[in-house]
Amino acid sequence: SDDPLIILFANKENDDDIDPEEIPKEKKPHGYLSQQREKIKQSEQKKQERTQNGKKRKPKEKKRNVKEEKRQQYSKELEKMEAGQIQIIRELMSKSHEEEQLLSNIGEESDYGNIEYKLKLVNPSYDRVRHLTTQMKFRLQEGSGEAFYILGVEDNGNPLGIEIPDLEQSLKTVYKMAINLAAEFSIIWIKSGIEGHVAKVLVSKGQVEEIKLDVRMLVLGGPNVGKSTLIGVLVSGDKDNGKGLARGNVFRHKHEILNGHTSSISHQIVGFDSKGKIVNVGDFGPLTWTQIVEASQKVITFIDVSGKKKYIKTMFTGLCCKSPDYALLIVGADSGLTETALTHFQLAFAFKVPVIVVMTKIDIVAEDQAQKVL
Repeated sequence: SDDPLIILFANKENDDDIDPEEIPKEKKPHGYLSQQREKIKQSEQKKQERTQNGKKRKPKEKKRNVKEEKRQQYSKELEKMEAGQIQIIRELMSKSHEEEQLLSNIGEESDYGNIEYKLKLVNPSYDRVRHLTTQMKFRLQEGSGEAFYILGVEDNGNPLGIEIPDLEQSLKTVYKMAINLAAEFSIIWIKSGIEGHVAKVLVSKGQVEEIKLDVRMLVLGGPNVGKSTLIGVLVSGDKDNGKGLARGNVFRHKHEILNGHTSSISHQIVGFDSKGKIVNVGDFGPLTWTQIVEASQKVITFIDVSGKKKYIKTMFTGLCCKSPDYALLIVGADSGLTETALTHFQLAFAFKVPVIVVMTKIDIVAEDQAQKVL
């Protein structure tokens, strides 16, 4: 045949021996050769485009140092937040400052629980903050979402105290740790230590999946010591008028209102938000139980029982069936520790319920009488 393509292919042993430039341009074969030619063209076009645009091949990126990047990011965040943090902390310090002195030892720090002692936390490194944040997370878990930090105190409980600049920096560090864990930060008090100042800080974090922290308290004590009145004041936020106004919020039956004594088991709740503020009363008056629970981070349920001997069964029901976490033993300053109160204390001790003693009516007795009761 006179076809040049057939002659060309006949002189080559295989396709690899064929030079694409030898193929006549007017007739292009299909298959492997056309693919190679197309690749060469594309490569040349890319080189020309790079040359025209002035772009060079990107140098090989260095291996990322993730740890160093986090350190730099942490330093930038500190610089950005420092001014705002110091302003917030100084405002809280001005509101929380007290002249009261704290000179006695507050007890050695425990490895468990939700209380942490720190002498000072001034300009810690990135790795140190990571360690401290992990430690705070553990304290929050131990306290079911609440942790207390006492700054200016040594591990043995000695309230040495630190200077105001160091205290500001230490509070800023605790504030930063709380922000890292999406927790709330508030200063409870600032007192004078042996050589400087001591601060107590509350760090609180919301419960997982909106689970509320519920603490149940059984209110014990004899009659006429003000159990129902105390609960009524705590629930409503209003002081008693001396004529039974506060306890009216607790009583359930008409005869209880008339004679002023509880005969049944009454439940009342007090809600606290993440900053420890009571939320029972809103802008337009008292809230319902549903509203209190929705607005609260922690709820305390008070279980009020009768103090009279003839209603002793209701007290046993509250102690055995209501699963109290604590017992509030109410003692009147005018009557002292009565036989009924002592019996209630012994029963709570027998059921292994922790007891908190509260003394009421200290405003109607002399100071020496109140000290005698204590």
